[in-house]
Amino acid sequence: MPPKVTVARACQICGAAFDVFPSVVAKGHAKYCSWACAHEAMRGAGVPRAARTERPCGSCGAVMRLLPCQRARKRYCSPVCMYEAKRRVTGPEHPLYRLIERPCEFCGAVKMVKPAKLAEFRFCSRQCHGSAMASFYPRTSSIERALRAELDRRGIAWQGEYRIGPWSVDLAFPPRRLVVEADGDYWHSAATIQQRDKRKDAYLAGHGWRVLRLSESAIKADVIACVDEIVAMLH
Repeated sequence: MPPKVTVARACQICGAAFDVFPSVVAKGHAKYCSWACAHEAMRGAGVPRAARTERPCGSCGAVMRLLPCQRARKRYCSPVCMYEAKRRVTGPEHPLYRLIERPCEFCGAVKMVKPAKLAEFRFCSRQCHGSAMASFYPRTSSIERALRAELDRRGIAWQGEYRIGPWSVDLAFPPRRLVVEADGDYWHSAATIQQRDKRKDAYLAGHGWRVLRLSESAIKADVIACVDEIVAMLH
């Protein structure tokens, strides 16, 4: 096997001679004899000391010797000084970062909001956002419409998409403190939705409301019997 051909090069930092393969020279990588010289080149060892600029650190005041490429952007001697300066500028004592009270459009809870977020703040949580969208733009299911039609036929007053705290309920009878939920079989069979329903029922019970949940299959099988159950709880 013939020996590999190498090319002699001179290190651009220390001037030492070293051999490299022609393919490395063709890629333009054969500039330094070692990693130490490469790091020295990256630190600006090739720039004469007279060409460097002295500037105090913007946080601790230590003198920095900057390369020409660093004059426009380097303000601190270390990341520690940079974070310390940023903390002083963006801390709670800065007038631009004071918090302002704003009420939630759904539940009314008061939240402290940054001035930059005032224009887009409407709700205090994702739960309030979802409940508000359901009440502002209600999508009535077929089983809810069936219950409402039967209640109207019997002359029973009801309120739809009624808000109680952070929750919105399908049907409410405020004088009797009764809530009726029409649960779709597919949607309310999911584990996450069942956990959400339990939290909702616990909140309503803690505020003096009785909750009656009617399944989609029961309503479609006999809506009159379901309304009879509602009437029994009302009386």
